[in-house]
Amino acid sequence: MNTEQHLSTNANVLEFVTVVAEYCAMLERQAEHEKDIFVERMQKLLPLLYLKASLLPEVRESEDGFIQAYVTEDDWMAIFLGLKDKLGEDNEYLEVFDKRIEFNAEPIVVSLAENFADIYQDLRDFLTNFHLGTEELVEEALWKLQSDFTDHWGQYTVNALRAIHHIITKQEDSDEL
Repeated sequence: MNTEQHLSTNANVLEFVTVVAEYCAMLERQAEHEKDIFVERMQKLLPLLYLKASLLPEVRESEDGFIQAYVTEDDWMAIFLGLKDKLGEDNEYLEVFDKRIEFNAEPIVVSLAENFADIYQDLRDFLTNFHLGTEELVEEALWKLQSDFTDHWGQYTVNALRAIHHIITKQEDSDEL
């Protein structure tokens, strides 16, 4: 395989890795930012994250690949609790694209902090594998990332953006009063 074919040097992969690193750093350093700054940064990062994920080259699942998980339950919980506290009353929002809706008479309430922490877990695991891995590990990590994007974190990203949009426009509405 020549250098031009290596996923670890592919321009779309490298751009995605840059956005992932920024997202992870923002969540890891959430305590350093006021709520309004954090929300504004998420408003910009989420669509960029989704776009860059959609531009990744498709990879096939390897038959013997294994991706190491690096985010522990304690890591996830620290991110979640910090965000839950930071977002306060804006943490929960009504979900409209949840399969449970068809079986439930009650609205589905979800946590923005949980969405962010779940996205973080997949992205941080990918990023760590990317930086530590061989070309084969990078390919396997990309496959897993794309699979997880299709299964859940892609939807979490757009759902979170909808909630972030509501928080920002609600703030703007209250500023006009």
